[in-house]
Amino acid sequence: MTISGNKITESIINNLQEIPLDKQKQILEYVEALTEEKEPLSSPKKRVFGLHQGKIWMSDDFNQPLPDNF
Repeated sequence: MTISGNKITESIINNLQEIPLDKQKQILEYVEALTEEKEPLSSPKKRVFGLHQGKIWMSDDFNQPLPDNF
């Protein structure tokens, strides 16, 4: 079953006229959301190895267990 674009538009308009205004507003918001152009998601920027080299310092015992009273 194929329906032409004009008949679909007519059917939508006819049905919209019977819907309360608050529901028409919701439909309008939905249609606007559908027609908004979405920007394609940019791929995340790759991390640069060694970018902050020498900027931090860790003590030599960093990997040692912490004392119980910590």
